[in-house]
Amino acid sequence: MKTDHSNARPPQWAEALLRLLLTPKDRESVSGDLLEEYRDTIVPARGPAADRWYVWQVGSFLLRTSWGWGAVLGAALVIRYLFDTLVPVTDYRMRATTLTYTIIGAFLLAGARRQLDLPVSDN
Repeated sequence: MKTDHSNARPPQWAEALLRLLLTPKDRESVSGDLLEEYRDTIVPARGPAADRWYVWQVGSFLLRTSWGWGAVLGAALVIRYLFDTLVPVTDYRMRATTLTYTIIGAFLLAGARRQLDLPVSDN
């Protein structure tokens, strides 16, 4: 007897996160393709472990889409740390202000890229 996996559902939170990360034009096709692979291939092969596979796929996508912005913020923090360590000063106001506006700028640029649906290079 063959089991019907057409009603199998991945974790709702992972599916919602994936749809949130995708651009509106890719939302249906990418999430639909991943759901189809989940139902047709992964659930029959892995059973209960299929949910972990789906979460892994969503996590991989999250990493690929956010690593650049994470690198920008990480670099800003490292540069600030180096300035604080190597160039002693008693007033940190200017450095703190610069770091704050750098982080705000990175978030604004990330949001603008998302809203404008600008292409991201896949290196």
